[in-house]
Amino acid sequence: MTAKVSCLVENSVIVFPDQLKARIQDAGLATDNVLKIGDDEEDSLLWCPDSSGEFSVKSAFNEIRNQGNEARWCKLLWKPHIHPKTAAKAWKLIKNRVASEKRSQSIGVSLASACRLCMTGEDSVEHVCWHCPMAQRMWSWARRKFRHNREFWSLGQAICRPKEWSPLIQNLWSTTVFSGMVAIWQLRNSVVMGNERIRIEKCQSFIKNQIDIAARMSKANSYRNALEEDILLNWNLRTNHTSRVIKECRWLPPAANVIKANTDGASTDSNSGLGVVFRDCDCNIILTVCKNIGDMNSFQAEYQAIISALEVAVSRGWDKVWIESDSQAAITSFAHNRVPWQMKFRWLKVVKFFTMLQMSTTWREANFSADKASKVALSLTPHILYSYEERPTWLTVCENPDTSYYRFK
Repeated sequence: MTAKVSCLVENSVIVFPDQLKARIQDAGLATDNVLKIGDDEEDSLLWCPDSSGEFSVKSAFNEIRNQGNEARWCKLLWKPHIHPKTAAKAWKLIKNRVASEKRSQSIGVSLASACRLCMTGEDSVEHVCWHCPMAQRMWSWARRKFRHNREFWSLGQAICRPKEWSPLIQNLWSTTVFSGMVAIWQLRNSVVMGNERIRIEKCQSFIKNQIDIAARMSKANSYRNALEEDILLNWNLRTNHTSRVIKECRWLPPAANVIKANTDGASTDSNSGLGVVFRDCDCNIILTVCKNIGDMNSFQAEYQAIISALEVAVSRGWDKVWIESDSQAAITSFAHNRVPWQMKFRWLKVVKFFTMLQMSTTWREANFSADKASKVALSLTPHILYSYEERPTWLTVCENPDTSYYRFK
């Protein structure tokens, strides 16, 4: 191919030859919405790996690095209820960044390795924290406190918490696991470096202190059943009776001559859809649109819903529009003109049409009609925009400006 990009532009729309179109689609790029605002518009270079289209060292590093599966413990370790110093020490143990005889052997140092706590196993993080009889004695004590009967011999087994536990008890258990690793290793260090006597009570005291900190720092609630009351009593803790916060929200109608569009996106493992409900100043539903947009995540579906609502408004000649979505991130991106580069051309083409364009966010409790439309879109034929004049039969309930809606947190 020797043609230039300018040869592909016809009436401000880029028309791809079949051969080039196939290659672009194989690269995962869209070809149906690639356009120019005007023939005099300058071309720009886009960095595809980043949604903003701008190059950054971070996105370049993420593009070339070898990505592995994220460890489960990462999501549990760096939490506000775990003391940062304890979390840092636990991280060093998990990543084997501590001085041990086993590690010295791995770098070529010739020496005999023996656990100073039991004198039967090797001096390694794996043995000291999980297989040493002293460690197992400590973990048995912790399990009795939590009424947890399942034995474990590794971190992966230890962080598997019973699903019936409340968020508060789960936070306390993860704190116990990480602080227990730190406690037994500190006991090992005191024996090796300070020649102190082996006292399991030091580990228990350290864990109790960390549990007390976690209980005060955690904002999670307990289920307040007999089992959890017993667990909290074992640790001399009070039940965290945090009251649920009730927040009120309302659906507001647009001003005269303004069309309000409530948008929402929905996604499943292999499918996604968008829904938009247009209403006038008298709260009448004048148009509902749904579209199955294929395999996208919920965040992309929210973006697609907003841009599709704007395109439909342009096609109908509505130059005064109020867009409302329950996605704060999507609305903020459009309001600050930080639209993903895949939709930037569509955004720039439609935004100049409006004489008034207002964007706002709401909660899902006051956006359920658009949520219903997006759920309906999941069962439709992909990539076809379905329009329903006025109110569709499946939309049995819609937002009422005279009704208050509530969110419980």
